[in-house]
Amino acid sequence: VRIQDCLDLEARFPTISGLMIGQGLVANPALAGQAKGNPGAGRETLYAFHRDLFQGYCQLFGDANNAVMRMKEVWTYLIRLFRDNGSHAKRLRKARDPLAFSEAVRIIFQDLELLPEADWTA
Repeated sequence: VRIQDCLDLEARFPTISGLMIGQGLVANPALAGQAKGNPGAGRETLYAFHRDLFQGYCQLFGDANNAVMRMKEVWTYLIRLFRDNGSHAKRLRKARDPLAFSEAVRIIFQDLELLPEADWTA
C-alpha cells in the first residue's frame, strides 16, 4: 500500500470512515502519518521501530530465537523500504541466531539507502 493509493481510495469513496492497512503498516510504520501529510519514517525512526518490536517479541515469546523468526516475517515487508536490498535480504533470511540477525539488520541500516516509500515492484 502506497500513500497515493490510500489518498486515491479516500477521494473515490468519501463516505468511508477508514481504511484497513495492516500489512501496509508493517511494511511502512509511518504510513498512517504519511496519509495525514506527515513525512515518512527516517532511518532512526525505522530502526527504533525495529528495535522496540524485536525487544517486545523477545519478552512476549521468552526466547530471542523465536523473536528472530517473527522478525524475519516483518522484514519480508520492511526490506522493501531499502534500495538495492537483494544480497542484504538474503543475509537476513539466512541468519539463524539473534546475533547473526542483529548484525544483518545493522548492516542493512548502515549500507542501504532508505526509499521515500515502499518499493512494491520488488
